[in-house]
Amino acid sequence: MNAELLRKYLKMHRKHITEYQDATVVHKELCQSQPEFYMELLKNNLTHLSHKQEIFLNIISLSCNSLAGPQTAKIVTFLQALPIEQSLQLIDILPKIKVNCSRIRNLGMNYLLGHESFATLAATKSLRIQRLLKHFLGERTWSACKRFLKNPGTHGKKFLHHKLWRYANNIETTHEALCFLAKVPYKTQEPLLTKSLAARKSLEQGKGLPLDTLFGLRGTLHPSTLASKVRSLAASISRINIKDNPLTTLYKEVLSTNITQAEHYDRLPACLDHAVKNLPIMDQKVAIILDISSSMASSGERSQHPAGLGLALTRILQKQFPVTSLYQVGGTDNLVEAAFAFPQGQTDLASALLEAVSCKPDSVMFITDGYENTRQGDVADVVTGMRQLAINTPIYQIVPLFTHTEDLTQRTLSADIEVITIAHETEISDLFAHVLLEQTQDVSPDKLQLCKQLLTRS
Repeated sequence: MNAELLRKYLKMHRKHITEYQDATVVHKELCQSQPEFYMELLKNNLTHLSHKQEIFLNIISLSCNSLAGPQTAKIVTFLQALPIEQSLQLIDILPKIKVNCSRIRNLGMNYLLGHESFATLAATKSLRIQRLLKHFLGERTWSACKRFLKNPGTHGKKFLHHKLWRYANNIETTHEALCFLAKVPYKTQEPLLTKSLAARKSLEQGKGLPLDTLFGLRGTLHPSTLASKVRSLAASISRINIKDNPLTTLYKEVLSTNITQAEHYDRLPACLDHAVKNLPIMDQKVAIILDISSSMASSGERSQHPAGLGLALTRILQKQFPVTSLYQVGGTDNLVEAAFAFPQGQTDLASALLEAVSCKPDSVMFITDGYENTRQGDVADVVTGMRQLAINTPIYQIVPLFTHTEDLTQRTLSADIEVITIAHETEISDLFAHVLLEQTQDVSPDKLQLCKQLLTRS
């Protein structure tokens, strides 16, 4: 495989596909050159949904003549392993490509009726599931299925087996869910189906259903119900807190208390071993510029997160890149000698870059929030000078984020520096994949396998 092609994909896969002019071309070339590897990219949790949709579309287009047997089963397994909403957003592409051959139908029906949560899908996303069934089966066939679900008979049972039951993971549960979708009277044992049936008569009986499900029922069956009433009936959505891994947790614990105890030193080796699990040892010579200045402490709910995550990422890189030079900007202690340091001082990243480049590393990695509070723009000037002198050392800006929705418009050091955002220490795999492909023209099978492991690591 051409390494440049894979590098292009890595640079864009975490942002919306429309932000890159040649994105669809890159996807098609990747799909044609390494279809098996390309399909594995669906497992990457960091990949933007728009890229996953493009991957899925290209897989379907390439495999349209062989979407049977093991190939269909493999794609279905991938889809069912994804979160339900993500997998449905991929399946939603099938009606849009305006191709409904038997192979596509088998794929869609295997996904829907073979899904272990098909009853939940039917109860909470009934209109969406009905629309997909109509597309895969055809409107006339779906109408016939509804008739035979109500009055099967001998012919009807054979028809239903051929059109429906052969795809089902659990025939009894699937039967109940299909009767619910077809509005055929049937005594169901599934709690969500029972609740949704009751909500058709009285919306209050649907208390605890998802908000969008209740609003759908209100729009078609209970239009006079106040929106505030619907919201009060909906299941409460608890705030999702991303749990830090042990190494980041340890550093944040120390930074928050401003105290280091013997137990912190004792826990550090085990936490670090956990953090580097399944990460390869890299043979590149790396210069790490760690920003541990005052701004890395942050505040509010982000308090100490950039500094704690930055310290964790530094230790991971030092562990997996044996030939590493550390250049520290700010901080109370020197991390070459100390295990912990606290945010303090100014952010003079440009001077650190000059020092780091003088040692001729294979790559330079900034770990910083991007705030140059000494002289804003100095790093960009240094990088420009480097390129004019034909010093083409790859440079990365690794930004420890609290959430990927943070705006980095004013926090990018230079347009010539690759920015990699990391909100969780497991996301460092993306950086390893970038480094793995540095200064490489062709990706060997071994490197491709390692790249796949990195991009699908969780």
